[in-house]
Order: sequence, then C-alpha cells, then structure tokens
Amino acid sequence: MLDLEDLILRPMEAGDLADVLAWRNAENVRRNMLNDKFISMAEHQAWFKDRQADPGCEWLVAELSATPVGVVGITDIDPSDGTATWSMYLSESVKTPGVGALMEYQVIE
Repeated sequence: MLDLEDLILRPMEAGDLADVLAWRNAENVRRNMLNDKFISMAEHQAWFKDRQADPGCEWLVAELSATPVGVVGITDIDPSDGTATWSMYLSESVKTPGVGALMEYQVIE
C-alpha cells in the first residue's frame, strides 16, 4: 500500500523534458487533452521556456520512490482570489493503484 511519503512533487527541470513529452504524447493522454496534437521536442522546449517565465503557473514532476512517474500543472494562479486551474497525467508505466490520488492529495496540500 502506498504512503504519502512514497510520492513527492518537485519543480520540473529541463532534464525532465524528454520524459514529460513522452507522457504527454502517449495516446491515452493526448486524447484527453484540450489540444490532442502530437508535440515535437522543439515545441515542447519552447513551451517549457514560456512556462518558466510565467509567474501564474507551476509545473511539478511526481516521483514515486525517487522515480519520475507523472506531471502536475498548476496554471491560471490568481493570488488575489486564491484560485488556480490544475491538471495531471501519468507515465504509461505506472501500474501502482492510487498514484493519481496521491498526486491529487499532494497538490492540494
């Protein structure tokens, strides 16, 4: 059974881009996105550069037992009214039940 300590969220780094792009381009993720087109690495790098400069968002990588397994995006952060939008997706390799629920809990915390 998973414990809260098994999963951490940390800021996304340039070294995460290949994994995050593979997760995002997976068919089971793409078909549930607002934009379901296949994304190139050049597009992904440009997106990441823009996100790093945007104070209204945070992108986090989820690690399960020190292995990257998913990503959480917190966007449209509005400190004046305490609201934001968030999204998440997992690597297709994740077979452990409850990882998504832990990610949700960690984001809320």
